[in-house]
Amino acid sequence: MPCAGTDAGRRRRPGAKTDGRGPERHGGGKICRCAQCIFQERNLPPLPGVRRGLKGGKHMKLLVVSDVHGDLDALERAVDAEADADAVIFLGDGLREAEDLQDMRPELKIYSVRGNCDYASFAPPDGLAAFGGVLFYYTHGNLYNVKNELDTLADAARARGADAALYGHTHCAGCEERSGVVLFNPGALSRVQGRGSYGVVMVENGAPRFEHRRV
Repeated sequence: MPCAGTDAGRRRRPGAKTDGRGPERHGGGKICRCAQCIFQERNLPPLPGVRRGLKGGKHMKLLVVSDVHGDLDALERAVDAEADADAVIFLGDGLREAEDLQDMRPELKIYSVRGNCDYASFAPPDGLAAFGGVLFYYTHGNLYNVKNELDTLADAARARGADAALYGHTHCAGCEERSGVVLFNPGALSRVQGRGSYGVVMVENGAPRFEHRRV
């Protein structure tokens, strides 16, 4: 189901500033919408863990998965069902399966963070990347106590200049907006407790639309 009230990507963040030069233009005079250029446009300080993401065209599709917990078959089913996705964002708890998937399908662009069950993993705990001009902050969620409240996560995403925060950990699908930031949880892909779920984000003309789908 589409998430209501998810047009945050259309609005300019309140108080955002530029350095007077405006958005950076790369080859052909086109405005660049990678993470670093968005940071420059919004006059934000540089942060570690920033990935360029994908500029794409007017339309981009992201597959968002979390909490695989050993269910590689469910992960493959989700990837097959959304074969036209431009990138996969993996939100932790099942990094081994994500790495297996990358080995089997090296053409996939996978952005991964570790979860609380990804023991001894050297993957980062969070990340920041731009897709189609929308800046996403993504993390598992355990570091922000998301099972009890979401304000801390919303504050962290807003401090990074993000339009949306993607998180997992709770095994409960959800989508809401707080403090001008869309908080999206795809639910758990693992089918241990029934049918698993995942998320799809469609970015069209700089505006994200969020959906939950079943495996």
